[in-house]
Amino acid sequence: MDDLVTRIDGPHGSIAVVVDDPETEKIGSVVLAPAYGLTAENMFLPAYFLARNGFRVVRFDMRNHIGHSSGSMYEFHLSSVLEDLRVVTEWAGHAGLMAVSLSGRPAIRAAAERAPQWLVLVMPVVDVQYTIEVVTELPLFEMYHSDPIRPSLEVLGHEVGRQFIEDCERHAFVSAEDTARDFERVTAPSSVIYGRGDPWVRSSDVAKVASVRRRRKDDLRLQQVATSCHQIQRNPVIANRFMSTATRHAIALAGGDPKSVVIPSFAEVISRHQAVSVRRRGAADAAQERHAGDSGRGGPHDHVL
Repeated sequence: MDDLVTRIDGPHGSIAVVVDDPETEKIGSVVLAPAYGLTAENMFLPAYFLARNGFRVVRFDMRNHIGHSSGSMYEFHLSSVLEDLRVVTEWAGHAGLMAVSLSGRPAIRAAAERAPQWLVLVMPVVDVQYTIEVVTELPLFEMYHSDPIRPSLEVLGHEVGRQFIEDCERHAFVSAEDTARDFERVTAPSSVIYGRGDPWVRSSDVAKVASVRRRRKDDLRLQQVATSCHQIQRNPVIANRFMSTATRHAIALAGGDPKSVVIPSFAEVISRHQAVSVRRRGAADAAQERHAGDSGRGGPHDHVL
C-alpha cells in the first residue's frame, strides 16, 4: 500500500494521488473517489479491500477540500470534483471507477462524459439538495435565494462557501431527476450499492435513478445493504459489509469470480495500516530534514501523505 505518492497537475491546481499496487495477481485498476470530508488516507479500508483482491488502486485527495491537493475547503463545489475525476481517470489509464457517497454524483457525470471500464457507486448521493438539507437540518437552497449575503454554510463541521449551492444549480447537480439524466448517458457496466435504512439517501431516489437504465436492459446491478447510518467509516462492521459487497461487484465487473473474494480481517487491516503509517511518518521526517533550511511554512507540494 502507498506504493506511489505523487501529484498530478490539472487545469486549476494540483491533485495529490496515492497508488496502491495489487497484493495478489492483478485483475485490473480502479480509481477510488473519496466521500465528502474524507481524504485518500481515510480511504485506506476500501483501497486495501481492492488491492487485496488484485486491483491497482488510484486514490486521491479532492481539490478545494481537506487533504493535500490545491485549494481550501471553503471553495468546495461539485464541478471541481468532476474536474478532478476527469484528470485522475485520464492519468490512471484503463480503469474502473468507484465512488462513495457525495463523490458518486460527479462520478456519474464523469462516467457519462467518458466511459470508465466499469462503475461502482457505494451509497451514492443522488438527490444533493435532499441530502445536504437533511444533514444540515436547514433549507439551504431556499436560503441561498432568500439570503443573498449569507457567505457560507456548515456541512459536517466544515465551512463551505455559498458557491457550493450556486455551482449545483448552474451545473444541474441538485435533484434526483438531474442525476437520472446523467445516469441515462452512462454506458459502462455499473453496480449501485445503497443502504436499506440510510437516513441521508432515500432508497426510492436511488431506484428512480436506476430505472432509466433498467428500461434499456443495460448491464446494471443493484444491491441493498442493511445500514443504520450513512457515514459507514464510523462503524467498522457496516463498513466491512459495504466494502465486501463493493469488492465483489468490482471483481465481477472486471471479469473475475466474485466468489473468490478475499475479506481481510479487522486485525489484518489494522496491522497493514499501522505499517503504512510508520512508513509514512518516516517519509515525513525525511522530508522535514530535507527542508530544514526552509522557513517552516511549506507549500502544498511539501506535504507527504
